[in-house]
Amino acid sequence: MNPLLSVWLKPKSTAEYVMENKTVRFSIILFILSSYSNILNALQESGFIEGWSSWLVAILIIIAGPIFGLIGFYIGSWLYTIVGKWMNGSGTLENMRKAIGVTAIPNLVLIPVSLIYIMIYGDLFFQRPEWNEFTSLPTGPSMILNLITLAIGIWNVVVVSKVIGVVHGFSSWRGLGVSLVIAVSLGILMVPIVFIITGFMLA
Repeated sequence: MNPLLSVWLKPKSTAEYVMENKTVRFSIILFILSSYSNILNALQESGFIEGWSSWLVAILIIIAGPIFGLIGFYIGSWLYTIVGKWMNGSGTLENMRKAIGVTAIPNLVLIPVSLIYIMIYGDLFFQRPEWNEFTSLPTGPSMILNLITLAIGIWNVVVVSKVIGVVHGFSSWRGLGVSLVIAVSLGILMVPIVFIITGFMLA
């Protein structure tokens, strides 16, 4: 089984295969690669790197990829294991670290897509839209990119639910519940942080 292909049709079987036949290193590599997609997505139309030279942007992305990939891998696998156990799961951290790499595969598609957009539109990809504009990119291509990103995001939720269910030995619906509990909890924790940062910037 090739996890890079099977995850699109058989995510549950892929998670079982990876957990039984792959190592933790395999998952770490996938998370590091996937983090490049996440970084490009975060920088898209953010205005954060406007005026930066191309080589400086490339260095930033190359260095940040492994850092954010490892952080996401270790924190994600730990949270999925702990919260899953709270919901009567039987999974171990070791098995979660093996299987969680499957959740990073869908995002890999966005790497070549983003690079194609960067090659075509250059700095417009990173430029922040004006206050009265929806996007810095042409409307049609921007809508296509947003639809691709949305579709990948939806499928990623499915894959995450399947992986959590496989590792903990319960249903994918309960796996979705684990994801929602984590997402809501992190959202609640982020609210005061955002207010503090916003207040500091406006002071």
